[in-house]
Amino acid sequence: MKIRDVMTKELIKSNPDSELEDAMKIMITKGIRRLVVGDLLGIVTVRDLVYGWLEGKKAG
Repeated sequence: MKIRDVMTKELIKSNPDSELEDAMKIMITKGIRRLVVGDLLGIVTVRDLVYGWLEGKKAG
């Protein structure tokens, strides 16, 4: 079996300047746990968003 046999082909992207809340809304609406950021700048996960939000609350 190859990676191409199990990979997701329809990528959902987010802008790197988007707010955490907007990324979370996209994930909830689309029923996904990961978003591609920009043109493959990186990947953000639900866990990344939760910890990023919590860190922001601690700093603010």
